[in-house]
Formats: sequence, structure tokens, C-alpha cells
Amino acid sequence: MKIYQKFIMTAVLFGLFFSFCACSSAVEKIVPAVAPVLPKSVTLIAAGDNILHNTVYNSAKTAEGYRFQAMYDSVEPIISAADIAFINQEAPMSSLHEPSSYPTFNSPQEIATDLLAVGFDVFNLANNHMMDKGVKGVLSTLNYLDTLPVHIIGAFASEESRKQPVILTKNGVTVGFLGYTYGTNGITIPKDKPYLVGLIDDDILRTEVSALRSQCDFLIVSMHWGDEYHHQPNDEQKRLAQLLAELNVDVVIGSHPHVIQPMEYLTSANGHRTLVVYSLGNFISSQNKVDTMLGGLLYVKLTKASDGYCFIAQSGLLPTVTHYDNSYHEFKIYPLDNYNESLSKKHRLFIKGQTLLNPTYLQQLAQEIWRDNIIGFDELSNKFAPINVEPLV
Repeated sequence: MKIYQKFIMTAVLFGLFFSFCACSSAVEKIVPAVAPVLPKSVTLIAAGDNILHNTVYNSAKTAEGYRFQAMYDSVEPIISAADIAFINQEAPMSSLHEPSSYPTFNSPQEIATDLLAVGFDVFNLANNHMMDKGVKGVLSTLNYLDTLPVHIIGAFASEESRKQPVILTKNGVTVGFLGYTYGTNGITIPKDKPYLVGLIDDDILRTEVSALRSQCDFLIVSMHWGDEYHHQPNDEQKRLAQLLAELNVDVVIGSHPHVIQPMEYLTSANGHRTLVVYSLGNFISSQNKVDTMLGGLLYVKLTKASDGYCFIAQSGLLPTVTHYDNSYHEFKIYPLDNYNESLSKKHRLFIKGQTLLNPTYLQQLAQEIWRDNIIGFDELSNKFAPINVEPLV
């Protein structure tokens, strides 16, 4: 009996020994957890035509110069929160010429610093008014902008500067920009300066887009195109959009029609998806048609996965309204969902009998053209809200 009990005790101790060894072995093989490589993202906001008619800049005139920033303060929180903010500046800003309006524009130079203060850091100059003050106007504009912390596309002082890629690096993601216009209102670009303004041309698009495509994670192209005051893109816009899709452009930002046009995704033959907004409409102006008062801000979240795959994670359009009173003062851009009936009745166009200048009509128009792509101001603001992460204990 004692022998049997001794045998049992020995077996138990043996088991405990190997059990302890197994646990020890398991503990020794535990490898400290490695944090996963998270995707990297960049947020982009884009605005349409920034057109400073004389009524706009006169309302901003002070004893010290021009002050435009207050016109944008209702949408500034969205613009300043984005990693990158783009705008089409629809005129030269030449120090050699006085401010002027339609048909040959020249904006006060203060608009550049005020747009920067609002949060815009990419200016497109490829538009039909860029040659309004001739070669000297373009060069004076570029000389001034060279003194500011802004990225310029669409106009260039030399062939060498045109060949310099415009690439922004944000959050470890690279985003390239190019800009083109259908023309310059019949004002000829000198033959010895073909680089001066980016004109839409199939061969140039293929060459310059292909050259930049390999240098950045995402490629954005601004296209000043289309028929004025038409809410639908024409056949040439559609053809060019598909060409850009085949060239693997990621986002196409359309301007010039002065009214909004649809947004859609195009797919290339190799499966690449391209987001196209055919027109963002006017951002600010004092045009006198109701539909030209409705514009929008494009929101895009560009994401680069841990394996290097790049894709558009989110997109949407925030409708905006340009407001001004009966005496062409109080210019301000409002998010459409913050624009009420009481305010609309103070708009000059409403007072002058254009009663369609009201929130209901503008919302219906935005819904008709942009449909499910519309995003509200509060929803868009929340996308930029800081995320509170509890510390690991």
C-alpha cells in the first residue's frame, strides 16, 4: 500500500513539474504586441469660382485697403479644418493695374492674403480671365504670390517653373495638382510664352498628367470648362473627364459654368475610379441670376492603406449661397442649410423680384443636381472633429 501511495505521489509531482515547464515555455514564447500600421488620410476641401466683381471689392474697401475675410467666415471653420483647401481664383491680382471688373478683371491683391487666412492653400489660376491684363498682369500676379505661402497651379512665369511639380505632403500622403482652362477669352497667349497659362489640350494632358502621376499618391486636376449657366455637362466635358480617368487621375474639380453641375465616379479600362465634379458653381460673385448664387464645397477624404493602396474613402458636397443686400453690401457665403427665409428676403435679387431666391428653391435645385452626394454643414463639421482616444493602461 505504501509502495502504491509512493507511486501515486511521484506521478503527481512529475505531472506538476512538466505542467510548470509547459507554462514557463509558453510565457517565454510570448512576443510583445506590435501596433498595427494604420492607414493614412488627407482631407481636401475645394471651392469653385471666386469672382470679385466691382460691387464685391468695393464693399470690402476700407481706409487701410481691402478686407475680404469676413465674407468667408461662415464657411471658414470647414476650410481651415481641412488638410488641403483649393480654390479657383477667377482673375489676376496685378499690382500694375487698378482693381477692375467685367469684362476684364483684376482683383485687389489683398484677396490672396485673406484667402490664405481663411485656410486656402492651393490657388488655381487656369481660367478664362487670367489673361485679362495681358502677360504683365499674369507675371505681376505670380511675382506677388511667390511672396506668400501658397501653392499655385495653372499659370507659370517660365517653362522651368511649369515643369516643377506641385505636390503637397500631408500626414505622410502626397497629393499632386494640375490646372487647365478651355481658353482665355480670345486674348492670345504669346507664341514665345506657351507655358504662361495651362490650356486644355489632349496631348498636353497626357504628357503632364502622366509625368506627375508617378510622383504622388493622389492626383487632382482642375478643369475650367463647360457651358455657362448650364446645369448639365456637355459632351466635351464628359469626353475629357473620361480621358482623365484613363490617365488615372483621382479627382477632377470643374469650374466656369457659374452654376452647379453633377458629381459622379468614372471607371477607367484598368478599373481606376475617378471622382468628377463637373462644376462647383460660384463661390462668391455679384452675378444677377438666382442659380448663380448656389455653389458648393467639395469634401474628399483621401486614404492610403498600410499596403500602399490609395483610394477615396469619403466624398460629399456642401451647398453654399452667396448673399448680398439691396445696396450691394453685406457680401457673405453661407452654408445652404444655415440660410433661412428671413435672410433670403434681404437679398438684392429677392428684393428686385427674383423670388426664387429662397432656401426652398435652392435646396430643391441642389437636390436635383447633387442628389445623394449632398452633405450638411453639421455633418461635415463632425468629420473634422478631433477624436478622443483613451490612453492604454
